[in-house]
Amino acid sequence: MKKLILFLLISFSFGAASAQDGITTIILVRHAEKGNDGTKDPDLNTAGIQRAEALLEFLKHTELDAIYSTEYKRTVNTVQKVAVDHQLKITSYNPFDIESFTKQLMKEGGKTILVVGHSNTIPNTINALIGKEKYQQLDDADYDNLYVVTVSEGGEKVKVLEFQYGSPSGI
Repeated sequence: MKKLILFLLISFSFGAASAQDGITTIILVRHAEKGNDGTKDPDLNTAGIQRAEALLEFLKHTELDAIYSTEYKRTVNTVQKVAVDHQLKITSYNPFDIESFTKQLMKEGGKTILVVGHSNTIPNTINALIGKEKYQQLDDADYDNLYVVTVSEGGEKVKVLEFQYGSPSGI
């Protein structure tokens, strides 16, 4: 029931209004749980694969216009099935240049965009979008946060909604 209410809230509040009102909707998530293979680029572990499935289910009926991800296995594999389901290409972004990435996002005016990143890049991207340092780096154990940032045309009105998806009891 919670998922249905959340889906209706997102769809009604943002999806229908975005294109016609010039509102850009940016959905941001951290990559799902990663394995520990001793490298700097591990893949998802079993819980991460399940969380990626939960993200797919969560966004199944949300119209997306673009998907952005860093080039790490864990981020790409978090949104790979969403991209296939929505028939979208995953566009890479540089996690070390959030300022340029945020400018790129704002050029996507009136669209709904999914961004997957990391414990530091997701809060940094939100902070850049809202123009203040409000969000802190996510804890290493936090994988279920989902943020919906809406920006009006011209960027003068910004709203952030916070959700959780794929709770541990659900995976």
